[in-house]
Amino acid sequence: MDFKRTKWILIAVFLALNIYLVFTYCDRRGVVTTKNQQEINIQQELINKNITYSSLSTRQRSLPLIKSQPAQTLIQNPEGQNGTLSVTSEPSKVFTLDRPIVIDFSENEETRYDPLKDYVNSGAIINGESYDFIAYYPTRREIIFTQFVNTVPVIDESTTLTFYLNGEGEVISYTQKYAPDLVPQGVNRMVISEKDAIEYLYLNDYLPDESQIVTSKLAYYRILSLNNLSVYTPVWYFDILSDDTVTTQRVDALKQTIIIPESKSNEALETEQ
Repeated sequence: MDFKRTKWILIAVFLALNIYLVFTYCDRRGVVTTKNQQEINIQQELINKNITYSSLSTRQRSLPLIKSQPAQTLIQNPEGQNGTLSVTSEPSKVFTLDRPIVIDFSENEETRYDPLKDYVNSGAIINGESYDFIAYYPTRREIIFTQFVNTVPVIDESTTLTFYLNGEGEVISYTQKYAPDLVPQGVNRMVISEKDAIEYLYLNDYLPDESQIVTSKLAYYRILSLNNLSVYTPVWYFDILSDDTVTTQRVDALKQTIIIPESKSNEALETEQ
């Protein structure tokens, strides 16, 4: 009888101890989180480190994942188009124009790329209506268009239309990658704000002192590529200029994790406003 009583007492003590440890752990986690939120003033931190940016929005959106069929190789030369078409083994199209398209860089940025936009939407580009301007890289002489889903750009190598310029500022060729049937997958989920994403970059040492955030966009990025399916997730997309080098940083807007950074080139850039 005494042995049974002792056994139940020990079990009760063990359970009580575990419950206490669980509550203590949760409480400590709460304290740490609160401390970080209270002690980090991201705006002041960026000022102190001389890190410049254009906005620090706290707005949050609700977005789904999106899916598509695998990117296609586009091999048909659009009817009535002049030029030479060559196709690579990748899902892309390389096209050299017989008549260059002149870009007047002295014009206002809002209208500067209108001749190129008109060309894209004229039927000369396969599925051209799916693309819109996203960025210009002066040093590389590249103007980038990309596909959009419900006003959100898909900034990924599988969806870009890249125009190449000569030294006179004329568009002479382009490559095209196209992801067909981009559609929502599952339910909408709340994504982190621009401010939260920048704070995450800063806390994890991805924002060098005296750097400049030259691009900040909520976009989609491919996280899964199978033979018959591609999946894209919302990300915060940043181009960061530091020591004459532009580095792309992507923060998963659902998981709040860093996606592998990509170094671009020693240049500034212009982006869609």
